[in-house]
Amino acid sequence: MNTTLRIALMIGAGASLWAAGCIPVAVGAGMGVAGYQYNQGELEYSIYANVDKSRRAAGDVIKHNQWDVKEQHSDYTSAFYRCITKDGTQVKVDISRRSPDFTRVAVRYGVFGDETESKRFIEQVKAQL
Repeated sequence: MNTTLRIALMIGAGASLWAAGCIPVAVGAGMGVAGYQYNQGELEYSIYANVDKSRRAAGDVIKHNQWDVKEQHSDYTSAFYRCITKDGTQVKVDISRRSPDFTRVAVRYGVFGDETESKRFIEQVKAQL
């Protein structure tokens, strides 16, 4: 394949990822998708773990923080928690499969969202993995 065609394909692939909201980032020897995205009160992050591991890690963090779980359900491709913190703030955690190795974790902390608290939760989940 000639160099010009390779460059054109790489630019096209990069533009497609950018348009989809994904930014490629070099991770060690391979490539991965990383970065926080905060939109309308919800913070999301792609974690390098399957749904089951991410669900267990989120559950451990919820239990450690002593949040009251009001609603919880999960299946092979997703999980959801609706919790109340010790100070009465509602937190929603939505976990969904992106690929066999990546999971989307989205957090809405409070009614209007709190980016700092949501990021703290995701960092705690990442530390459990």
